[in-house]
Amino acid sequence: MIDMAELGPLQKEIMETVWRLRKANVQDVLADVNARRKESLAYTTVMTVMTQLWEKGLLSRRKLGKAYVYRPTSDRRGYNVERIREFFSSLFGAGETVTASHILDALEDDDPAKVNELVKELKERNYI
Repeated sequence: MIDMAELGPLQKEIMETVWRLRKANVQDVLADVNARRKESLAYTTVMTVMTQLWEKGLLSRRKLGKAYVYRPTSDRRGYNVERIREFFSSLFGAGETVTASHILDALEDDDPAKVNELVKELKERNYI
């Protein structure tokens, strides 16, 4: 998975726009982005960036008439969850169970009440 830190500012802005719109063609993104900018972007600039995001696997696309309709390959939350998993995996070099154990240990050292809150939330979400 691509790290958002690896994306340029315009790529991030366009990715955020597509996440918000959920599906969009270049014209949709252009209108949304330009509505928030002092200087307007060109259609070809947005088209190039969206193609780059598609090539990186962050967007999927389907041809509809003469234009492509783009969708994010994961929602914002899914993207963040995956990035967090990658971070902890690289940090601890272990599976999810060991990583969760490290997190609980750190929380317990800091504030034992936080562990109880976390367990309660996990139960509410049917994770445990």
